[in-house]
Amino acid sequence: MGGLASNRSPIKPLFMKSHVRVLITKYIKQVQCADFEEANNLLDKIKELNPAMGWYHHALLYPMYWGRHDSPNKRYSKQIAFLKKSLSYDDKNANVWRYLAGIYLQLRELKDADFAIQKSLQYCKSGLCRADGLRFLGSILIAKGHLSVGLAQLNKALRHKNRPPLMQLARHFIDYYNALGNQKMVNYWVARGIKSARTIDASGKQAYGPKDVYERIIRDLEAFRK
Repeated sequence: MGGLASNRSPIKPLFMKSHVRVLITKYIKQVQCADFEEANNLLDKIKELNPAMGWYHHALLYPMYWGRHDSPNKRYSKQIAFLKKSLSYDDKNANVWRYLAGIYLQLRELKDADFAIQKSLQYCKSGLCRADGLRFLGSILIAKGHLSVGLAQLNKALRHKNRPPLMQLARHFIDYYNALGNQKMVNYWVARGIKSARTIDASGKQAYGPKDVYERIIRDLEAFRK
């Protein structure tokens, strides 16, 4: 991937960090309400106080707002640029590296995907972060043809005490069983993922995104069922 230019912000006082957290909470609520214009206004304020977090969230918002009509390749290219911008301010954010790894995986740029996920795992500070990283590492290994090693990483994520929701893990296990041509197990993981999405939706816990996010997850999973 090459080196990232250093563009670091000075250390913020505690009150400023607290203010950024408040702004991010408000911003996410606006995203969940699909009020993207107001979300963008809040995002501009976040960028002023914490550019690293601001550009990270800019990358997350891009496909829902500015780039919703873009082709996948153009959208991914823009998101990569925004994530690298974030990393130029803070290159130790595990979440940014993991999201970048996911985009490179979609583009089948596997060398870059592997580099990014290893960076993410290096900088993880929580069990949830590590479990999340393992599911992406598993899919990257599977895409590189290392099926048994990739499956082992997915099973580590599945057994982890901070296991990601099955609606997220399902997509990675589908990668594995698709590579094997095992449609029966693909359908099994489709069913598990959909059940998980419906359970979380019914709980009232809102994911990052508009309120139809679970419907979109279910549609995406259904596409693999035969």
